Amino acid sequence: MKLLPNKRLVRFADVGSYSPDCICIRDDIIVIYIWSVTVKYNEYNSRNHIIWMNTDGIVTKRSLFSEIGWKRPCSIHSLESGLCVLYRVNANHNLHAIELLEAKSDKCNKLYAFNGIYGLNPQKNFECGGMCVDKAGNILVSDYRHHSVYILDKELRYKNKLFDSKNGLDKQTVISLLNEHIWVADGNQIFIFKYTNDAWVIVDGKLRKIVDHYLEDDVYADTVVGIVVLKDSCVLVLNFNESYIMKLLTTRRLVRFADVLYIDRHIYYYPYGFSITQDDLLVIYLWSESGKRKQGYHSIVWLNTDGIMICQTSFNEKVWQKPCSIYSLESDLCILYRVNSISKRHRIDILEATSSKCKSQYDFKGIYGLSPETNFECKGMCVDNAGHLFISDFRHHSVYVLYKELKYKKTLFDERNGLDEPASIALFNNHLWVSDQNQIFIFQYS
Repeated sequence: MKLLPNKRLVRFADVGSYSPDCICIRDDIIVIYIWSVTVKYNEYNSRNHIIWMNTDGIVTKRSLFSEIGWKRPCSIHSLESGLCVLYRVNANHNLHAIELLEAKSDKCNKLYAFNGIYGLNPQKNFECGGMCVDKAGNILVSDYRHHSVYILDKELRYKNKLFDSKNGLDKQTVISLLNEHIWVADGNQIFIFKYTNDAWVIVDGKLRKIVDHYLEDDVYADTVVGIVVLKDSCVLVLNFNESYIMKLLTTRRLVRFADVLYIDRHIYYYPYGFSITQDDLLVIYLWSESGKRKQGYHSIVWLNTDGIMICQTSFNEKVWQKPCSIYSLESDLCILYRVNSISKRHRIDILEATSSKCKSQYDFKGIYGLSPETNFECKGMCVDNAGHLFISDFRHHSVYVLYKELKYKKTLFDERNGLDEPASIALFNNHLWVSDQNQIFIFQYS
């Protein structure tokens, strides 16, 4: 049947004498899976009929094939590589399997199969409540018995876990992707998690994009020193030595967003870093130096996502320290500073954002050796949802975690994991991304 915009339900197409079990669409081609089963001498025989038709209801292709055994289709998705089908494999138990069928063959030959991942006998415990497919062709699977949602690649191999009981999942079933969010039905509630396979990266000052772990060749902006991704998928871009922030629209058009040059008593403050808070406030760190590079002048500005200033604070330091990176932590600001203009040493400060002079509450100067402050060179940091700080220690080939008070917690990865010169780091989809010279390491983190 076809439901019209005026709510009228009309007949669309006849699909045979057996009732269809599932349906999907891709590139305006509708795929319908029809199934029936017969029993002879206590042996099941599954009869499968798959029909392809256009959006006018005209059949363009059909495939008929039979299999020994009881295997009923529950869900189907059309991929570039074939048909991904979720089957219930037993009439008496809720056990499932996922198969990728070769749509080009008349008999829809099986290319790959997935039967679960947990335990010694995963095929005896795989109960799938639902599945869906992202734009890159990855399959997202809802594992009912193990309270988890994870990803399979195009060949139905396990990639990584997205969400589980730690995210509140209990008896999740149907899942769906909509507007870069994954919707998960669980009992009498629906969980909505952000999901995307795309990531923005800055490579040699150029803004580029990673799609499904592949770095595209396109350059979206030059001389970039910082970015912030907004909820509407637009990207705010901070360029080196510029007095304004640009906005990259989803149409790839680059437009002016906000002027952030601050002039006070003939001192020009330029932006050196910015971030966004959980309540959608932009924090921009402006800085200037004295002529002899002995003193730094600091100003921090808060804007809303329309570019309108909410508040500003300014303060001077008797030392040079230059801001390199900034993160918002509830009511505080975490700043990575370069401590002088000669060496490449760094320090990290937690500033009290609610005070007019942004007083320093905690600081961190490294952990290695008798004098760690003389060897701490950091080229990247990021923050998780709990407020822990992840630090990239360039000279000691390591990434470690600090508590909110900037006390050392533990080392996550080091040279034993292949790190040599770790620089920028970021948390993305429960994974820690670490840039290291001409490569990117992606470690699972939860």
